[in-house]
Amino acid sequence: MAAPNLFEELKNILTDLKTFLAENVAIIGPVITALADLIEPLEGLIDQLIALMDRLKAEIEKLDVNGIEGLEEAAEFMEKIKNLMNAISNLLPDQADAIGDVLALTELVSSLPSLEELKTEIIGLITAINGHLVSLKPA
Repeated sequence: MAAPNLFEELKNILTDLKTFLAENVAIIGPVITALADLIEPLEGLIDQLIALMDRLKAEIEKLDVNGIEGLEEAAEFMEKIKNLMNAISNLLPDQADAIGDVLALTELVSSLPSLEELKTEIIGLITAINGHLVSLKPA
């Protein structure tokens, strides 16, 4: 079984958060309000989360890979680079940051072929989560 790609993983995390919020917003809301009276920065936390979710949504909406020829081959190439980086990480421990940067980029590129099929679902999840987050804002 292939490891889930970046966008599948994002979709799974967003689905989990949306489900949790849908089931618990009525419980969490009063707690957030009570805590916001005690901890001032907590009120801004919800606004920051909403802003970050909006930014993520905008970035996902901008990604359009439909017209890119050879994307599957590029994704396969990224997988090979990822395997190489994992193999050399123990041999070059002083290069952990550089290897981590390469791995992050390879993960993104190798996930792109599945983006279009997940894009609408991810955007819908972000929209639903933001709706729940707005309802958590202290009055």
